[in-house]
Amino acid sequence: MAVIFTGFIRALRLRRYRCPSCGCIIRLRPKGFFSRHQSAAATIRDTLFARLDTGYWPRGCVTSRARNWLRALKRQALAVFGVPALADLIAAFDRLVNLGRVPVSRAV
Repeated sequence: MAVIFTGFIRALRLRRYRCPSCGCIIRLRPKGFFSRHQSAAATIRDTLFARLDTGYWPRGCVTSRARNWLRALKRQALAVFGVPALADLIAAFDRLVNLGRVPVSRAV
């Protein structure tokens, strides 16, 4: 299966491996990309930072995708850290990454 990731010229074939003991399938993706996302983690963070800092989406970003990231980040921050985390969403983003979570995931 080939997937188009931002920053690459052409679609990349994802390598899949099956665990011999449990049978689950493990898919590898490029370094710096969250699971189930095709934009780099740094790009997502920079886009959200620009929006939260200036009040505008940066030029060239897909706003419908970025709005979903922001909504998911708010939901994750609220679920994990509570209401005070909504005051500084970029710090919440970084803390969620340090916890090993995908901060823009829709699943809580």
